[in-house]
Amino acid sequence: MRSIILISFLLLSSCAGVSAQRAKTSLIGETLPDLISCAGKPSSMIAVNHDDIVLQYDQTTPVQPQFSIGGTNGINLGLGSMGVCHMMVRIHSGYVGSIHYTGQSWTFGGILSACAPLVNSCYSRSDKTKLPSNYNQFEILGVKQPE
Repeated sequence: MRSIILISFLLLSSCAGVSAQRAKTSLIGETLPDLISCAGKPSSMIAVNHDDIVLQYDQTTPVQPQFSIGGTNGINLGLGSMGVCHMMVRIHSGYVGSIHYTGQSWTFGGILSACAPLVNSCYSRSDKTKLPSNYNQFEILGVKQPE
C-alpha cells in the first residue's frame, strides 16, 4: 500500500518543472521591464557587451524538505532537502534572448521543479511593455555599460 501511495505521489508531482521548461521558449522576446515585473530584481548581473546583459536569479531555499521512510528490520531510506536553482537570463537590446538553469534542480516534483518558483508568476500577467527607441537597459539596471 505504501508503495502505491509513493508511486502515485511521484507521478502526480512529476509535472512541477514544466513551467520552468516552458519559460525557456515562451519568455523569449519578453521585454526587460516585463521580466522584472514578474520575476523580480535579479540577484546579480553582468554586462557582457554593448548589447547583452546576463541576469542571475537564485532560488536557494530547498523546495523539497528532508524526506525519510522507515522500513522493517531497521532499514531506513532518507534523502536530505534538495532543490535549488539558478536561472540565467540573457538580455539582448532590452529583450529576453535566452534562459538557462543551473543547480541541483531535481526533486520528487521532477526535473527543473526547483526552478518553477522563479518563473511561475510570469504566466499570470498581462504586461506587454513597448520599449522606446532610446531605451537603455544598462541604465535601468544600474549596470555600467561596457566601453
